[in-house]
Amino acid sequence: TAERTFTSLADKLYFLCELSWEMLSTDEMSLNYRLFPDRIRRLFDSVVQQEKDLDHWHYDMMGQSMLVRNAEGDYTPAHRSLLEFFVAYKLAAELGVLAADFTELAQAQSGLAGNAAPQDYTWSDYFQRQVDDNGEVVAIAPLQGFVSESLVQLRQTVGKGVLTKAVLDLIVPMNLTPPTPLPYEGRGELNNGKRELDNGKGELDNRKGELDKETGESYSPLLAGEGQGERSKSALLAILEATRGKTEEEVGYVGGNAATLLVKVAQNAIAGKELSSAVIKGADLANAILHNVNFAEANLADCVFTQTFGSVFSLAFSPNGKILAIGDALGEIRLWRIADGKQILICKGHTYSVKSLVFSPDGQTLASGGGDKTLKLWDIHTGKCLNSLQGHAKTIHSIAFGSNSQTIVSSSEDDTIQLWKLGKGQYIMTLHEHTDAVRTIAFSPNGKTFISGSEDQTLKLWNIETDRFSQTLQGHTKAIHSVTFSPDGQIIASGSDDHTIRLWDIDNGQCQKIIQGHTNAVRTVAFSPNGKMLASGSRDGTIKFWDIQTGECLKTLRSPRPYEGMKITGVKGLTEAEKTSLKALGAVD
Repeated sequence: TAERTFTSLADKLYFLCELSWEMLSTDEMSLNYRLFPDRIRRLFDSVVQQEKDLDHWHYDMMGQSMLVRNAEGDYTPAHRSLLEFFVAYKLAAELGVLAADFTELAQAQSGLAGNAAPQDYTWSDYFQRQVDDNGEVVAIAPLQGFVSESLVQLRQTVGKGVLTKAVLDLIVPMNLTPPTPLPYEGRGELNNGKRELDNGKGELDNRKGELDKETGESYSPLLAGEGQGERSKSALLAILEATRGKTEEEVGYVGGNAATLLVKVAQNAIAGKELSSAVIKGADLANAILHNVNFAEANLADCVFTQTFGSVFSLAFSPNGKILAIGDALGEIRLWRIADGKQILICKGHTYSVKSLVFSPDGQTLASGGGDKTLKLWDIHTGKCLNSLQGHAKTIHSIAFGSNSQTIVSSSEDDTIQLWKLGKGQYIMTLHEHTDAVRTIAFSPNGKTFISGSEDQTLKLWNIETDRFSQTLQGHTKAIHSVTFSPDGQIIASGSDDHTIRLWDIDNGQCQKIIQGHTNAVRTVAFSPNGKMLASGSRDGTIKFWDIQTGECLKTLRSPRPYEGMKITGVKGLTEAEKTSLKALGAVD
C-alpha cells in the first residue's frame, strides 16, 4: 500500500474544507497541482515540513472525485455545490454549531491519546498538531465537539461578507434535525483506506446510506442527526454578545451572519435580548420575531427586515381583479399583475405621496391624487400620464369615478370637492359645503349620488345631476375617514376617529346602528359583495368583520407586529424610511 500524506479521514476533511473555502472566498475555481504542497504545508504546519512528507499527496488527490484535473494539471471542482458543502461544514464548526452526527467525521483522527477524555476544540486548534523532539506527532484528546472561534478569527472567515443562500441552507441542517441530501453531482470520496464515502453510491463505511424511496436521492446518515438547537442558539448568541461595543471593522459580517442563522434556527431566538451597541451587519431578519430586542445604538447596516406597507398610502384593484395598483410616499404608482405577483408598470409624475387611487369602471384608466395637489389620469397599458388636472389648493385625499367612467370627483384638505369631466380634463365645479378637510368620497352603485365624509364630523349626500347636497348626516364626534355604500345602495357605512362605525339609511339619513369594538380610529370600511357583512380596518392594528343585521363582531384579524417593543434608539445603518417601516411593525425609538 502506498504511503499517504493524509493519515486520517479528519485531515483530509480539513484539507478539502480549507481548499473549498479558498476557492469560494476568492472566486478562484482552479488550482494547479504545483501549488498543492504549499497549501498542505501551510495547513498542517509543523506536522508536514519536510519535502518527503509531501511526496505522497498525489495519491490522495487521485483517490477523490471532488476536484477534477485537466491535462495542464489544474484542479477544478466537479460541481460548485461540493465546495459549498465543505465550506458550510467549516463555517458551522468555526461558529460552534456543528451537530454531533456531523462532528463524527472529524473525530476520525489519528494520533489520539487513548485514555484521555474527549474534549472540545476550536476548528483551527484541532487541526494544528504539534510534533515532539523526535518528530513524532503529539497525541491529543479525542474530539468531543467544536466550539466557536474567537471573534478575531471569525472576522477572517464568517465576517468576510454576507453568507450566500446556498451556504446558509447547508449550515442550517447541520445543527437541526432534517437529513440533507449530499450535493447531487460528483459526490466526493473521503478515503483513508478504512472509511469511504463512495462517489454516487451514498455509502459511508459499513453503514449504508439508503436511497430515499420518494426522491431517489442518496444521503449520508452523517446528516441525519438529532441536532443541537439549544447549544447552537447559545453559541450564536454568545457571538452576537461579543460584537457589542466593537467597531464595524473589528466585526465585519460576523454578527449579521450569526443573527441570520439564529432566526433560521428559531424565529424568536433573539426576542427580548440585550443587543445594544452590537454590530449586526447584513442580517436577514425578514422572518424574525424581534419582540423587545434592545438594538439601541446597534449597527444594523444592510440588514433585511420584514417589508411593511407603512409607506404605501393607497391601493386599488382593477375591475377585473387582475391588477393591483399601489401608491407610495415617494409619489410613485406601481402596477402589479395578481396572477404571478410581477410588477408590470411604474407610473411616475407625482412629486409627493399618492393618497388615493381608483380605476375607472371600464378598467382602462387609473386616477391618482395626492400631496402635490394634482389629479392625474394614467393609461394602464403604457403607464403614460394622459392628463394632469389642477384645481385643489391642498392635498387630495380621495377620488371616485362615476359609473360612466367620464365623471370623476375628488376631495381635498382644502375643504372642497371638485367635479371633473374626463374627455378633455374639463373642470366642472367646486363644492364648498364642508367646513374642514374632506377625507373620503364614494359613489352609489347607480352612479346618481355620492357621499362625502369630512373632518368637520359630517357626511354629505350629493346628487350628481344637480351638483347639490341633499342631506347632511350627523352623529360622529370626530373626523370621518372612510365611507362606502352597500351593494344595493340602501345603506351607507362610515368610519371615524371616534373609534366607531355608523350605518345610515340613505332614504331618511338616520343612523340605524352604531358599531363599537375598535380601540382606535377606524380608517377604512367595506361591504361584502352580498351586503351582509362589513369589514373595517383601524389604527388599533385590527381588521374586524361585522354582521350588518346584529352589529356583532364575527372575526378579528390582528396585524402582525414582529418587531413589537424592539428598541432602535440611536441605531446606525438604517435610513429614516427604514426606521419608519420598523416602527409600523412595532419598533420604538
